[in-house]
Amino acid sequence: MIDFRKNFWLFPILIAVIALISLLTPAAYRTFDGGGIYFWLWALNISTDTGYLWFNTDALALFGAIAETLVIVISMLVLIYTGIIIKRDKKNQKIIKLFLFISGILLILAPLGYIIGSVFYQTDFWTTYSPSFGIIGPFIAAAIAFITIFLYKKKT
Repeated sequence: MIDFRKNFWLFPILIAVIALISLLTPAAYRTFDGGGIYFWLWALNISTDTGYLWFNTDALALFGAIAETLVIVISMLVLIYTGIIIKRDKKNQKIIKLFLFISGILLILAPLGYIIGSVFYQTDFWTTYSPSFGIIGPFIAAAIAFITIFLYKKKT
């Protein structure tokens, strides 16, 4: 049987990995005959029918891309640090819970910024394009972070 306490440090690392995967996968897409178009949180865009790859250089898109990516990267760093703290058996529960909570909030704010910003950029964005793991992944990671707070309370 797996000792839950010994491996608990893996939860923040797992959350950071989910956040990383969400940065590497498209946030929104649309497929059509002959190809599709994919958008990442960090302003990368790909049209698969033409093979055209570009970064959105609009001021709003660039600001959003930098801010959202930075927020997720900061959250990932905090999560990795939290995993290290737990692994080293530091028992400061308040700090660990605070780091998990802050990371969860940051992981919610980044995709929310993209969701709202994309509507300012193109009014019918979410009726034209579908969400992908790049936009859903941070919400999943945040949910796991909040669940981890309660699990940490019960298991330590």
